Parts: sequence; C-alpha cells; structure tokens
Amino acid sequence: MVQQTAGIYHDGHIHSDNDEDQGAFTINTDPIPPQPPLPSKTMNWELSWSRTYRWMRLRDPETEQFWFCKQMVGKGQMVGTDCQIGRMYMRCRAQMVGEQVFLYYPKEGAMPQDTTGMKGQKLPESHWRLCYHRAGRDWRLRNERTGDLTFVKDYVGNLAVNWKDQGSHVFHDGSVFLDDSGIAHFIDPEIT
Repeated sequence: MVQQTAGIYHDGHIHSDNDEDQGAFTINTDPIPPQPPLPSKTMNWELSWSRTYRWMRLRDPETEQFWFCKQMVGKGQMVGTDCQIGRMYMRCRAQMVGEQVFLYYPKEGAMPQDTTGMKGQKLPESHWRLCYHRAGRDWRLRNERTGDLTFVKDYVGNLAVNWKDQGSHVFHDGSVFLDDSGIAHFIDPEIT
C-alpha cells in the first residue's frame, strides 16, 4: 500500500538489489492511488523505476514529492544520470492524464543537438531502449530493431520518450550520438 502524507508519497526507500527477481521489473496492474496534480511548470525531474511498487516514478528533487505513472510519452531534456543509484534527470513540463504522463520541452525549447566537431559515432535513428545496468553501475542502450547493445556512462540530450512496454524501460525514438567518452547524446529527429 502506498502511503500518502500531506500530498507526498513515501515508499520507505525499500529497494532490492536482486536483479534475479524479474517480477520487480514488470508493471503493477493495480490502479495507482489518487495523487496530487503535477506542477504545471518547467521543472527538473528525477526519473526512476520503483521496484517496490513497480511503477515509474517522477520525483521533484527540491520538495522530494513524487508521482507514479504507468505510461510516459513526449519530449524532454535529458540532463544526465546517476549511475550509482540508477536515476535519470530530465528538464521538462509534465502533465498527468489518468495514469499516463505527457512530457513537453521547457518553454525555452530543446537543447542544442549539433554534434559537429565531437569525436565519436552517430548511431542510426531507431527505437532505443534505455535501461539501468545495476551490476555495472552504468547504462544500457539497446537498438530494438537490430538487438545491438551498447553500455554507456551517461545519457544527455533531447529525449523523444516513448514508454509503454509494461516494464521498467524507457525508450527514445530518434538517433543517438555516442561520444568517445561513452556518453549517449539523444537527438530528436523532429528538430532540424
């Protein structure tokens, strides 16, 4: 049962490090309890999968308030990750409709995505699966069309989010530039 205190959900920070428990990575089909509305402004968000409740979690790092969702689509600025604890950090506006979150670029727009002069390689436009690799304390980037798997140190860039897999993965629909330091830069194909 999710506890709510003064509009803030708490999960007791109970997390298992047992990757063998695959049930922790499939979505909980129970209805999400009532939640307060999401703030209607551009914010910095922490994004993670709750293995306790088996829902995606958006957290406001300033207030520590968080919200759960079962689906996420839209666009946002991926500003980085924390590979020690498996968190992604985004800057965007968010709107909750039922149990689905829609993301929108901040009012100032998308991040610059020109990779001219950067050393590395551009990966093709595809349906990319993003996933925390707990054992290696790094991140996976999997091309869902070819099955190619790459391990990276960090995610940044313009994320075209599509998360509807009923599991603990977030997807990027676009291309990726992988720089020589192992950072994946997301490129939104709709931005020219």
